[in-house]
Amino acid sequence: MICKMAYLRQGWSLESRVEELLKRDIDGMSKNQWFKEMMSSELLTKYVAQAKDGQSNIDLSDFDSNNIGGHDDGE
Repeated sequence: MICKMAYLRQGWSLESRVEELLKRDIDGMSKNQWFKEMMSSELLTKYVAQAKDGQSNIDLSDFDSNNIGGHDDGE
């Protein structure tokens, strides 16, 4: 609630501020190799196809969540 009030005083809606932060986050992530690989994978193709079909139950089991953050621990 405090953030919402602060954003309104700055001329932002909470939704537009979240949108801006997500854009910045994606810009940063898009520079990581794991993100580039994910974007060219079959997982993305499957996700987009399911989204177009209106399916809300998306299986992300193929996604390697161990690699989030762009750190390769050598495994």
